[in-house]
Amino acid sequence: MIRINSPGRLLAAALLAAAGHAHATDALMAPPHCPPIAVPATPTPLQGTAQLRLLLQEDGSIGQVQLERSSGSAVLDAAARAMALACRFQPYRTGGKAAKVWLALPVSMATPAPVPVLVNGSAGVRAVTLDIRHCRRPDYPPAAQAQGAQGTTYLGLLIGTDGVVLEARLERSSGYPQLDEAARAALGACRFAPAWQDGAPVQQWARSSYAWQLAP
Repeated sequence: MIRINSPGRLLAAALLAAAGHAHATDALMAPPHCPPIAVPATPTPLQGTAQLRLLLQEDGSIGQVQLERSSGSAVLDAAARAMALACRFQPYRTGGKAAKVWLALPVSMATPAPVPVLVNGSAGVRAVTLDIRHCRRPDYPPAAQAQGAQGTTYLGLLIGTDGVVLEARLERSSGYPQLDEAARAALGACRFAPAWQDGAPVQQWARSSYAWQLAP
């Protein structure tokens, strides 16, 4: 099961293909390599599990994603589908040849509760919305690309009242300083929806991540 507890953070990955959960035609495969799940912040917390079926292509990519059972939220369902389409598997082989096959994949998700912001002694009610899909994609540093560097950079971003990033700090390294700096520069130049307090925008820290993956 793929499970997330905060936007953009992939905590665990494992396939479920067992009696009562998978079709007879579903194949049991090794855990996939998937990007972080991008779930936008919501005014109220959401959680649920979307049951997906994936059509694995001969090259290990995903050709189709079907929603078998909704998580109960269109926002979570869309995030699960988008993530699944970007997953990569080892090709399924039968008789020594790669073949297409259907896989069962449940994805459990939960958005965090809005983080309180203290302004003149009162608590905030809406957290920063971090949606990096509209941001400029960080350029892969040529040297890091040449050495096959991959990983995930985790950042803390201070979002100003106008949505501009006032500060971007590294919270967990991908293991490659060049990748970390490229991600920090790109996300630090992005603009987001700010947090709000009593009808007015306020500054707030938020966390985001960027997964560096080389094309197969």
